[in-house]
Amino acid sequence: MTTLTSPARSCDAADLVIAHQAFRRVYSLAPDAVRSTDPTDRARVASVASTLKAVNAALHHHHTVEDAMLWGTLSERRPACGLHVELMKRQHGMVATLLARAPELIRAWRRHPGRSTAEPLAVLFAEIGEVLEVHLAAEEARIVPVIEQVISSDEWQKVGNAAKAVVSPAQGFLMLGLIHDLMPAEERAAFDAELPGPVTFVWALVGRHLYERMMDNLVGRP
Repeated sequence: MTTLTSPARSCDAADLVIAHQAFRRVYSLAPDAVRSTDPTDRARVASVASTLKAVNAALHHHHTVEDAMLWGTLSERRPACGLHVELMKRQHGMVATLLARAPELIRAWRRHPGRSTAEPLAVLFAEIGEVLEVHLAAEEARIVPVIEQVISSDEWQKVGNAAKAVVSPAQGFLMLGLIHDLMPAEERAAFDAELPGPVTFVWALVGRHLYERMMDNLVGRP
């Protein structure tokens, strides 16, 4: 099949790289967040545990959208990218295997906080972060340039809309806040202008506060 590279089939995937930066940040913070949480503060443990669940849910959703909406299209329109797509699939599988271990470890830590339950959980999040960094770097080097060549702006908008269609408000507010804070200052006004009115209202009313609380959980502030 002929590769489509005309301007009508191009897009800017910079937002994907920003999402990657968001995931790098939260997974770099998570291990120390677990280790530094006072096990006698059960409310704090529960709050951090909820944040960890939101982090993992956000990553799982991100990968699910890519699996459903990108890999087949890229392989079809750029057959030479097939090997890179298969690498992405394998790496997603590795991350999914690690994510599947998290619920049990989070529950154990929440029910019986202490070093014996905190350390395995912290180690798991560190491992997810390490595997994820290898994957994100490969995706940015090998996949993002192809996306920008063969995916149209309209198609990319649909991918973005699917990525925003999260189930949990905490998950959505976490990613919205991270992306907003990581975005270059000159792009924030345009980003804010594109948010639907209801989203802007809920974000101002409760979303920003929830996001800041989740980030406080991750950076270890009480």
